[in-house]
Amino acid sequence: MKRLAEQEKKTKRWRPATWTWFWVLVLLVGLAPVIVLFAYTRSDIWSRWLKRNSENTGQPEIVVEPEAASYLVQYLFRYCDHSQTYADHLIPADAPLPPQGLIDLSQALLNSNFNLENFTADINVPDGWHLTDLSSEMKQPRFLLTLVQDLCPDCQGCFYLGLFNGYIAVYEGHPPQGKLVEITDFKVKDTDRESLENGVPFDTEEQKQLFLETYTS
Repeated sequence: MKRLAEQEKKTKRWRPATWTWFWVLVLLVGLAPVIVLFAYTRSDIWSRWLKRNSENTGQPEIVVEPEAASYLVQYLFRYCDHSQTYADHLIPADAPLPPQGLIDLSQALLNSNFNLENFTADINVPDGWHLTDLSSEMKQPRFLLTLVQDLCPDCQGCFYLGLFNGYIAVYEGHPPQGKLVEITDFKVKDTDRESLENGVPFDTEEQKQLFLETYTS
């Protein structure tokens, strides 16, 4: 009887521990799929990161931003339609360059919070040049430097005979558009009106006189 009592006492002592291990085993069996899935996902993410990082390690990525023009230069002409606009780094070699003062002013304003209107009264703009703030229309470029002239280089030095208020006149440029240079005393004849309306180019002073004699004889 004494032995049975001791055995029963030992059984009662191990019974709580047995139940504890049982529930631990059940918990592990239930969480096993979740643990495996987490480990696989973490391993997959890590391997993909390592692969991407190894590709970029040997050759660092260099981002080259497109070169933006800090200002535009526009050439306008009163008597011909050959106006052109260029970015600051694409100005032709034979085109007049903007005054350095205007360039410095535009760059200084570009790097500040001031508006062009604040300095309008104090700006000494060279003859023919104009500075326009484009900030309300676009972000870059901000400024437009405009040169206004009578004729473009291709039209300068070219002359033709035309009409002005019924008289034969001399124009500089290419017909039918040009700058009025001279108004002669010769009235146009009806037979010559159409040709003079279209413009009669000449290259020399002698050729001009010859045409005038033809139209007035």
